[in-house]
Amino acid sequence: MPGAARYLLVRKWTWRRFQHLTTQPEPAFAGIVQDLRDRLAAADWRVLSARRANLLLTEKLFERVFAVRIRSFNRSYRNAELDMHFSLAEDMTPIQQFLKHHDRTRARVDLRSAACAMCQ
Repeated sequence: MPGAARYLLVRKWTWRRFQHLTTQPEPAFAGIVQDLRDRLAAADWRVLSARRANLLLTEKLFERVFAVRIRSFNRSYRNAELDMHFSLAEDMTPIQQFLKHHDRTRARVDLRSAACAMCQ
């Protein structure tokens, strides 16, 4: 079986299994599924636009990632792991704030569209 076809088959099976476990959880998994649902509902969700992420990566990479600032890092720190972590937590917007802004922006666009339609 070609790689792409096998990948799609495995993905389809995985998705069906996931749906089964979350919609009709077996008694052994019911507690785990409920715990995950509760944790997801209580999580502090944040968003970051692709444009902002790209801007941060291009502007702040050398400032935030120590290993890329040091010439010959792998030679200077022989046993160190190259575990480069680029934290974006402080740059992300809480989803509630994003959605409020999105609703206001959409309302402004809708009003402009209505005004333009009335002018024609």
